[in-house]
Amino acid sequence: MTAPTALIVDSNSLAQAIADTSQTLTILDVRPISERETGYVPGSQHLDPSRLNRSEGRVNGLLPKASEVANWANEFGFTADSWIVVYDGGRATAAARALWVLHVYGFNNVLWLDGGVPIWRQSSHPVVTDDSTSGNFTGGNRKTNAGRNTNSAPISAETLRTDPDLVWSKHTLLARFSQTEDAKPVPQAIDARSAAEFAGTDVRSARGGHMPGAVHFEWLDLFQDDGRLKPDAQLRDALAQRSIEASKPCVVYCQSHQRSSVTYLVLKHLGFSEVAALDGAWSNWGNDPDTPIER
Repeated sequence: MTAPTALIVDSNSLAQAIADTSQTLTILDVRPISERETGYVPGSQHLDPSRLNRSEGRVNGLLPKASEVANWANEFGFTADSWIVVYDGGRATAAARALWVLHVYGFNNVLWLDGGVPIWRQSSHPVVTDDSTSGNFTGGNRKTNAGRNTNSAPISAETLRTDPDLVWSKHTLLARFSQTEDAKPVPQAIDARSAAEFAGTDVRSARGGHMPGAVHFEWLDLFQDDGRLKPDAQLRDALAQRSIEASKPCVVYCQSHQRSSVTYLVLKHLGFSEVAALDGAWSNWGNDPDTPIER
């Protein structure tokens, strides 16, 4: 696939890519298995969304370990150079979360299907419920990666490294807020949760509230009614209204970095170069009695 100018692919472009025999894609369906059973994009493989997360005590939504991501790569047959398309049920978080996890571990050729399966269906593209019939898509002129890549050596956990610019520990973020981390700029904190969570009236950890100076931009406000993202110009205007600047580093969070993974996707799509997520998000920050909060 030709390198995209963005991280987002629409249904028609994906259909054309699937039909192009000169291109190999790994397509990952990141919906719950019950949704997949109602029909899926031909040639796609199922990645259970629970595999996108790890928990430690009260902290949820932590980055999965390298060994787990290496298992994905070998199970689904992709490498660091592969083109990967991720999709979910639309107006959802799992596909964006998968994109972020893959980015953190160095898989950079990842595209997110705008609108997910509902828009795929509305665009008159077929879904299948049986792998044996998926070859009927566009007359069988299809080249997707539907299993382990036997032409390359298996990926091992030892070869995967996390990108420290994309995932921050609580200690790194505290240092950045206090400007003790090599005098790096203080990041703009973007809270993707509901207004009640931001205000501290809906408490889902030991403490409610938000990070000092955080800007509230609920993740649902990124979408149109049909589940596709709003046009870029509208998104840029919404960010400008909140004084969120592309020239400054950003850290995004929600309760466990599911909802805020969509914020990450949008910011990267719009050209923000420095976008990180707090590992464990508010479940990490709000459950620590020593972190500063505002209400």
